[in-house]
Amino acid sequence: MTALQDKLRNKAFSKISNITVKIRDIENDKKYNLSILEDEQLDLMIRGAKRDLELWNYIAELVEKDI
Repeated sequence: MTALQDKLRNKAFSKISNITVKIRDIENDKKYNLSILEDEQLDLMIRGAKRDLELWNYIAELVEKDI
C-alpha cells in the first residue's frame, strides 16, 4: 500500500467514525428532546449523515480493494 493509499484509508475510516458518532448524537438529541430543531429537521440531518456514511464506506471499500 502506498503512502497515498494509506492516507486515503485513514481519512475514510476517520470520516466513518465521525459520521457514526454524529448520527448517534442526533438520534439521542431527537430521542431525549435535547435539540431546539424540529423532528423533521433532525430526520433530514440523520438521512444526510447516513448518505455520507454510505459514501465513505464505499470509498473505504475501494481503497481496500486497491482501485
